[in-house]
Amino acid sequence: MRLSRIVLSVAGFLYALLGFLFLFAPVTMGRWILLSVPSAAAATEIRAFYGGLEVGLGAFLLYCGNRPATVIVGLVAMTLCTGGILLGRLTGIFLDGSPEKMTLVSMIVELFTTVTGILLLMDE
Repeated sequence: MRLSRIVLSVAGFLYALLGFLFLFAPVTMGRWILLSVPSAAAATEIRAFYGGLEVGLGAFLLYCGNRPATVIVGLVAMTLCTGGILLGRLTGIFLDGSPEKMTLVSMIVELFTTVTGILLLMDE
């Protein structure tokens, strides 16, 4: 249980941190992940989805990691969300032929997080 709580807290912190970076610096962060931000509407979309959604997920994972009664729910959320992102990334690599360095680094982090979540859920 202790390791699960630590993993949820670290994942929550990282999701929230990335979310705040996208929320307040969408153009800079967009360049970091190879997205152009050609308009104010595009910046708002990045702020909302990459920023707001990640801040919300991060807050939820932090909440779950700090309450023993919600650890399993948090692990399920972390595993499914990160696994879904991984599925989308793998689909993009396969269909779009987009194995850029940043894409591959992100894929490795997502794979590690998804597998870690599965293993922790099996242990709970």
